[in-house]
Amino acid sequence: MSTVVDSFPYASEQSMCRPLRIAVADDERDVRDYFRKMLPRLGHEVVAVAENGRQLLSSCRELTPDLLFTDVRMPELDGIDALDLVFEFQPLPAILVSALNCNAAEPRIDSRAYSAQLRKPFKLAELKPAIEIALLRFEQFRLVHQEAPSLPQAKADFVLVDQAKRKLMQQHQWDERTAFDQLAEDANRTCLRVVEIASALIVISQ
Repeated sequence: MSTVVDSFPYASEQSMCRPLRIAVADDERDVRDYFRKMLPRLGHEVVAVAENGRQLLSSCRELTPDLLFTDVRMPELDGIDALDLVFEFQPLPAILVSALNCNAAEPRIDSRAYSAQLRKPFKLAELKPAIEIALLRFEQFRLVHQEAPSLPQAKADFVLVDQAKRKLMQQHQWDERTAFDQLAEDANRTCLRVVEIASALIVISQ
């Protein structure tokens, strides 16, 4: 049985501050131009700018970015379907962008808890926190993926882990990192998988 170890891969403050190669996708030209202009101000490089999901998928295959921003609703291939296809060959941190509340706009986002969300219109000051959250959640997802037999199972497991994490955040006023660290610590102590600890917590909380 795979268990959590004390030195599990996790997003450090240094990794969150490093320059990233970013792909962006949005069917609105002004949004694409905004990303292209503002992300370099945060020290990052925009390596691809796509108008739809198919262009984004092609760019990710060719350029292997470190992170992507994608609008949820786009022509030809929407952002969520594009992200799923990207994950099949290159799991990576992602930020889903929507003009509406993301979960209200697209219920499928609930099963993509490994991504961060950003609501339009947004300001420059919101980009850095969104990137940090995306990196953090992706590192948490990587740990869950290591314990799962397949990528689809890892995605399903992470939905439960995210639910348990949010319960801990509400109960103890913790941030995401602290709540996940507690789940991982409990898993390590009991020689269980993180998803097993999460599932037990959800049942107890019902």
